[in-house]
Amino acid sequence: LELTVDGLHARPEMDSMMRRGGGSRFRLVCRALLTAAAWAGAIAPARAAKVEIDPRYAVDELVAAVSSARLERTVRDLASMGSRVPGLPGNAMAARYVADALKRAGVAEVSFEPFQVVVPVPANGDTGAYIDLSTGERITLHPLWPNLIRTCQTPPDGVSGPIVDAGTGALSAYNGHETRGSIVLMDFNSGRAWYDARMLGASAILFAEPDLTIRGEATEKFSELPLNVPRFYVRRADVERIRASLGARSVSGTIHCDVRMKNATTWNIVGRLRRQAPPRAGAVDEKALQAQTVVLSAYYDSISAVPDLAPGADSAAGVAVLIELARALADHPPARDVVFLATSAHFQAMAGIREFMASRIPESGESPAFRAFIGLDLSTHGRGVGTFWKGSFYGISEAHTYKFSDVGMACGSLGRAAARALGVAPELSVRDTVNTGAERHWSTFLPLALCLEGEAATLAGYSGITLASIEDARPYLDTPFDTPERVDFANLALQARAICATVPNLLADVSVPGLFTADPGNGFALVHGGVFEFGRSISFLPQDKVPGAIAAWLRQPKSVGGVRRTVLDEVDEKSQYRFAGMVNQSHRGGGDELGAFHCDPETGDIDYAADYGPTGVKALGFDNFAVASNDAGKDIVVFRCCPLE
Repeated sequence: LELTVDGLHARPEMDSMMRRGGGSRFRLVCRALLTAAAWAGAIAPARAAKVEIDPRYAVDELVAAVSSARLERTVRDLASMGSRVPGLPGNAMAARYVADALKRAGVAEVSFEPFQVVVPVPANGDTGAYIDLSTGERITLHPLWPNLIRTCQTPPDGVSGPIVDAGTGALSAYNGHETRGSIVLMDFNSGRAWYDARMLGASAILFAEPDLTIRGEATEKFSELPLNVPRFYVRRADVERIRASLGARSVSGTIHCDVRMKNATTWNIVGRLRRQAPPRAGAVDEKALQAQTVVLSAYYDSISAVPDLAPGADSAAGVAVLIELARALADHPPARDVVFLATSAHFQAMAGIREFMASRIPESGESPAFRAFIGLDLSTHGRGVGTFWKGSFYGISEAHTYKFSDVGMACGSLGRAAARALGVAPELSVRDTVNTGAERHWSTFLPLALCLEGEAATLAGYSGITLASIEDARPYLDTPFDTPERVDFANLALQARAICATVPNLLADVSVPGLFTADPGNGFALVHGGVFEFGRSISFLPQDKVPGAIAAWLRQPKSVGGVRRTVLDEVDEKSQYRFAGMVNQSHRGGGDELGAFHCDPETGDIDYAADYGPTGVKALGFDNFAVASNDAGKDIVVFRCCPLE
């Protein structure tokens, strides 16, 4: 499917598989997926009639109010701030920028909600890495994303060795070179060839900046295992200097890097727009409207396999449209209160939306803080915008699909009205990708699987949907090449106009079908516990605290749509961790694997890891933990260890 839909290019990994002769296997898998999708569509409940909504506000007026110039300026401004990964200066700059932009758009009540997330943080406030060459030159290096929790940190004396230029990383490039203890320089576009270099004894890897790369290559440069392999990205001009030196004589170098995994503070930006539009006669009473607060959300952070080189231009599309949508709603008041939410740490296992939801789960007898959630997850090279209740972060059972059928049709109805005003085909506007029947499974609209923030709202029992760009593989996501020059601003403006014509009319209708009635049940679980070492001389139970330990909810695959799926939390002074937003098994079968680590602050090496022996996993069962309630406890036992070569 992904090779042929509307002429889209195949994913790079699929193209590679076809070239290796795996075409017949690929076709077999496609046939199986199509059969499963058709079967799922066949058993979906039949609907008697389509939902149609008469727009309250003039669609032409809403479309005309969207400014292409404002959208482009927002994207360029955010991309110019440097990396917006939490823990880096650009993230705080972006938070202030988004808050100010929402205020200018007409959202009066704007506040910052701080929270902490575990990320790689440079100790010196800059890239935290450099190499001193034997030629006397010092070159700045850019650390790559950690291997699970093992960063590119070096010992205080650094990592030294002769530099070997391996080019594309082919094994033949090492002929005639002593690789044990060497520093290997290779092309970034080399897949997982760095594994070979490490197995041949290399002590560190330098990746040469390419002319261009894609997400698939970037994802191959870090591992889901805590491998002790310092890896660095080297700018093109610096690569030329190194290679010029190597051409004349042997060159050695010493690498220094001090980047550590630890808690960093970041912020969700929350604003409220009070309802002003009177309800239509006889539709919904005043009290009901007061209880129907809607959250509109988009993330403002960025991601890259090279954390300090994460411009995230295409990734800024969603928050740019959110700001434009705030302006549209301020000018066309909704029938209920609207909360504007700009989340951070989206790419750190959706930490921002999980923290937002955790602080708003009502206690017994309390009224919910809101009733419906609409997220924006946009990019600029697709064809239209889909309506999704489900994504690829939680794996919630598709048995709930029918509950979102009406709201999907409502979005499709308003999207068609927007398309008429825009003079484009309905496929280029907001589309109903919930009610696809036997013809097409919802996931086939997304060449790249996405973790959607509406999933967290759905997990918590709210009516959560996400408007996401469809048929876009987002090739530069998670790379240093996600820059404004590669953004299709005309396409972004088209999506913004379709959304700004759809959402105000969706929220102005006081009886929106399905938006406030979908009730998937609350499966949003808080899991907490301690990380302890078993000190046998003190107690028969593990109770020795491990300050600085990092607990992990270990999940595969390691990264989906740039989102690192493993959830991390640094323990507090009592050696306690907390995971907000794990999945109650009522919403997804099976168990989850928990683990914990501690890194030596001097060297970065792992010196404590999860105990899978009789005093750890066999006693406490944290390797296959089925979350049976929405407030569950589970301790994790670690033991002192050292890395193996």
